Amino acid sequence: MSDFQTTNLREGGQRYNLSAIGYMLIAALSISFIPVLIALAEGSRSPFLFNAGWRLGVAMGCLFFLFAFYWRLLCNRAILSLVMKRTASWAILLAIVGNCEYVFFTWSGQFVDISVTTVLYEIWPLLLIALTAWLYRHEGRYGKVSFGTFVLVIPALIGIALVAMSQIGRFADVLGYSADVWSTILGVLLALVAALLAPLMAFGFKWSSGLGSMLSINTGIPKYTIEMFCAIVAFFISSSGASVVNVTVGVVRGESISIQTLIIAIAGGAFANAIAGIAWRKANFTTNRLDINAIAYSAPILSLLWLFVFIGIDIAIPSYLVIGAIAIVTSNLLINFEAETRYGFKALILALGTCGAAVYLRDDVFAAIDIIDKWHWTASGYFQAIALSATVFTLLLAFRVARLVSRTNGEESRTFSVFRKLDLLAQRNVISGDIRDCILRMDAQRNPLALKDAYMEARNYIVGICPLNDVDQQMLSEAQADLDALARSKQTGLVLGELFSLLVFAGITVALALLSLPAFENPTIDRGWTRLLVDLFAMLISAVIIFLTANVWDLQRERKVSKLEYRPQYRDYVILFPDTERRLADIAVSVIVGVVIIITYAGLLAHKWLG
Repeated sequence: MSDFQTTNLREGGQRYNLSAIGYMLIAALSISFIPVLIALAEGSRSPFLFNAGWRLGVAMGCLFFLFAFYWRLLCNRAILSLVMKRTASWAILLAIVGNCEYVFFTWSGQFVDISVTTVLYEIWPLLLIALTAWLYRHEGRYGKVSFGTFVLVIPALIGIALVAMSQIGRFADVLGYSADVWSTILGVLLALVAALLAPLMAFGFKWSSGLGSMLSINTGIPKYTIEMFCAIVAFFISSSGASVVNVTVGVVRGESISIQTLIIAIAGGAFANAIAGIAWRKANFTTNRLDINAIAYSAPILSLLWLFVFIGIDIAIPSYLVIGAIAIVTSNLLINFEAETRYGFKALILALGTCGAAVYLRDDVFAAIDIIDKWHWTASGYFQAIALSATVFTLLLAFRVARLVSRTNGEESRTFSVFRKLDLLAQRNVISGDIRDCILRMDAQRNPLALKDAYMEARNYIVGICPLNDVDQQMLSEAQADLDALARSKQTGLVLGELFSLLVFAGITVALALLSLPAFENPTIDRGWTRLLVDLFAMLISAVIIFLTANVWDLQRERKVSKLEYRPQYRDYVILFPDTERRLADIAVSVIVGVVIIITYAGLLAHKWLG
């Protein structure tokens, strides 16, 4: 266990996580004001000189913070000497490059609306988390980024495309290469470059943690304190370096900047950016959970609100911007926030966003590829086809779930029975206590070879027992029977035929709902309200079917979860209890996000058909 983890446990993990949440909320709020400050200052006219002033303000804010909270460390010549010796490093150089991100952010504003740039730029925390996890991969400080994380990047990429489309025009305009396409593409690319540069601050994290470990050993100062000091020093050095670089490039390019713009740049850097950066570092050094960064994904939504309130938003298709923002924020939330450990909850949120986008955009897509009149059913045929497919899906689902629940309940009962009987015999020294570990390994095992090894090891302990009295012999015989039944049940894994059939009808139902339309022959029907209700129906039934399908995998995974755990304070094995408070909080977040997505798409569809 690392020093950081030991400190975290000693001080109280729950308090630390709450503190990290508070710091991250401050960071998100501060970050959200940056786009509107850039827009008010008209920084896009001189991006390099504006960023030079901005980074000067950040450096001033960092210096003030260091004097206010780390005065004694600043007066320590040994510490400053070591800091200066390690300044000339690749990590600091990359951090300086990363602090040039607002050059491209402001430059992008010459070609696309600031709202588009804001949403595209806000993918950078996702990249920061991946880079941070990679840099600390050998230290065990932060969790690893799984393959599922990269799968969840796909909705964010689709969201980026929709945000770009909101400025270009509809799909038909893009396919026709309208006059503004290339300038818009350039603006999008500049925003993405800014998003790629911002995560380089992770090298400043790495530099500060390495230097902090060294100084902690040499000075005896707690590692957490010295690490935070080094992080702010790295922030100050990289911001100062970026300011010098940007001044040089801006002068060479012949840029000019007004006093008013320069004042806003320095003030914005000193307050909004410096506070956000310090709070961000404080949060990440306070906890070892990278998913705390998910809170910062509220920043683009707040930024759009401030832009709307203070300067207005000028985009071609606002609905595309809203859908793209939902996709980006939802994707990042699912990746970085443990919105319940079950796949079903994540699948539901993802499905609501994806199906809502598909329903809203299908008319534009069909119109662009000229098949709008080729996918219509009769009104009754549309609903009958969906009802038939959904009925078959429900029957298959009920059959599969009933089998899984029955098998899981039976395995749990046998696990508890065999474990308690053998545990009682082990406490009386009738059988080796190591057999407990065999049962626990079997309980959470699905690999056939590992299951067999654990079972045969448990059998060897039983076979090696000397003759017993009648009571012990009966208890052992019952435990042996339960052990055999448990091992047999554990061997039954996925039934591919059932799952294939389930997936086929789930796919058919979702495809019918999302990719086909009912044709209403009765001209007296209010088609606006009818299309609104049909689209909401298609969105919700598709999302629910995807959720139910993913829930089957959750039930399968529950068979792999250990039920018992040894607790030293009780000197006994007890049933595992989930973190109820955290579980309820995660479920609440999942429900809130789902409701927000439904309401948002309901509003978009209402505006589309009734507005």
